[in-house]
Amino acid sequence: MRDSSVCIEIADDGVGFDGDAALDHDTEGENREGFGMYSIRERLRLFGGSLDVASKTGEGTVVTVTMPIEASESQSGERAR
Repeated sequence: MRDSSVCIEIADDGVGFDGDAALDHDTEGENREGFGMYSIRERLRLFGGSLDVASKTGEGTVVTVTMPIEASESQSGERAR
């Protein structure tokens, strides 16, 4: 728990990857590496949450998901819980 948010952190000491490239998309939302993390980040944003990925090749990865506990208003104006 952080303030009024739930925070989930997942870490490993594996081979890692280029985290910036995995979250970097062109103007059409295309990514050479895939669409998964971009999609997760965008869905979290709808509810006021966030996704942070810290990874370097050969140094492991830390993924942090933060989501507010309180209901928020989505971009479409609907109440979300």
